[in-house]
Amino acid sequence: MVVPMDRTMIVEQLGSQEFRMRYDEERNVFVPTSDKYLGHTRGFEGIYGWIVGYGTPPARHLDVMVPTAGTYSPGDEVAIRIVGCFKRADGDNKFIGVERGRPETTLSELPGPELTMLRAQYPDVRENEAWLERAEADALLATMSR
Repeated sequence: MVVPMDRTMIVEQLGSQEFRMRYDEERNVFVPTSDKYLGHTRGFEGIYGWIVGYGTPPARHLDVMVPTAGTYSPGDEVAIRIVGCFKRADGDNKFIGVERGRPETTLSELPGPELTMLRAQYPDVRENEAWLERAEADALLATMSR
């Protein structure tokens, strides 16, 4: 089964934010924490959040990272296209998306600086981990419960 790659995400975190945000589902707000955001430390330039329809934090959900220079805020809904994934050994996979108007359809089509920046988020690829192109990410997404 091929899963359509167009999705919607909710922005949880901006790469420019030094501290992690926490989603308070009861109040439907994003609250800053005192925990450092690793993406900021590793130079992530973009937005991080979850894919709509696959759960909501703090419950099980699917994370997505989108390299972008666009202006967003936590809570924004963004139309995205899944182009790949970093498959983690612990199952906490990080899907990679682009804003829907962009031409890229798979991870390897991203501009070199964006690929380098994304790979810097997970520099140590361990056993049972891998960077996946779109077709593999689609197959993985198809196995995730909605």
